[in-house]
This record gives sequence, structure tokens and C-alpha cells, in this order.
Amino acid sequence: KGPTYTGNKGKSKMASKSNKKWVRLATVLAYVLSVSLAAIVLAIYYSLMWNP
Repeated sequence: KGPTYTGNKGKSKMASKSNKKWVRLATVLAYVLSVSLAAIVLAIYYSLMWNP
């Protein structure tokens, strides 16, 4: 492992934070999409197919 310089440490931390931000954003978007998709499927089912 080579020497670590102060400038490289900051870039590494910044890249790590940016990566974590994208992972968090992707997770939130996947959650919202899945919940919305389930709600849409239930709304279609109850409006078109369900007979009380």
C-alpha cells in the first residue's frame, strides 16, 4: 500500500459520502415505487374485479 496524502483522503471521503447518498436515494425511490405500485394494483383490483 502506497503513502496516503492529505488531498487524497478528502477525495476518498467525498466519494464515499457521494456513494452513500446515491445508495440512500436509490433505496428510497425503490421503496416509494414498490408502495405506489402495490396501491395502484389494489385500486385496480377493487375498482374492476372485486364484487362485495
